[in-house]
Amino acid sequence: MTVDPVISTRPASPYVGWRRTIGVEEFPLVADKIPTTLEWLAGQGIAVTGTPFFRYHVVSAPDRLDVSCCVPVAGPPPVEPGMVADVLPAGRYAAIRHVGHPDELVRLTEDLIAWGTRTGRAWDVSPDGSRDVWAGRVETYLSPPHLPFDQWEAEVAIRLAD
Repeated sequence: MTVDPVISTRPASPYVGWRRTIGVEEFPLVADKIPTTLEWLAGQGIAVTGTPFFRYHVVSAPDRLDVSCCVPVAGPPPVEPGMVADVLPAGRYAAIRHVGHPDELVRLTEDLIAWGTRTGRAWDVSPDGSRDVWAGRVETYLSPPHLPFDQWEAEVAIRLAD
């Protein structure tokens, strides 16, 4: 697949959500927390400032993820036990959009990372033993969830080191 990412500078993005280390097959344990988080924020009178996203902190072989579901807010508020308030760091991100089934995003992400290697870009990632810790690796679903999977629009964005 040919990728032609857009590089842009993004501001820091405070968020509230849930962070878990899971197997890939357990992804719904995180994804299903978005409606819960939106309801909790509404109940607290806290405004949502953007589109919810998934932040991949660590992707480990075989098929282990340290991932957060994130709902952007103006500033990190106090949270309930089990929730997290954090900030996606500001910086330059390479991003690519995709329309199609969410399962295709794994390959799209691999292609984006390969594009970075091919073009001499450095990602903001730190090795930690046998795993990589990403400063800013996100997946944002831009379509309403009621659409068929093959019509979903999503964006994969990764923070550049430079």
